[in-house]
Amino acid sequence: MEGVRSVSEVFVHVAMSNYFFLSYLGAEMPERFDKDAEKNMTNKEEVKKFLQQSFADAEEFLSNYSDTDY
Repeated sequence: MEGVRSVSEVFVHVAMSNYFFLSYLGAEMPERFDKDAEKNMTNKEEVKKFLQQSFADAEEFLSNYSDTDY
């Protein structure tokens, strides 16, 4: 349906949101961050890798983060 995100767009949106939320805590956006990725990234393996990497990056950042960092 027009105006509704595809499955790949939803997954890329989640991955991008992970980085966006981390940026509020001081994390830097990755160089590979593309603001148009939702429309440009459609390959299943690429989307899967991007989503998994976003969770891994979030886990790594948060494991080294303390309450005094904020």
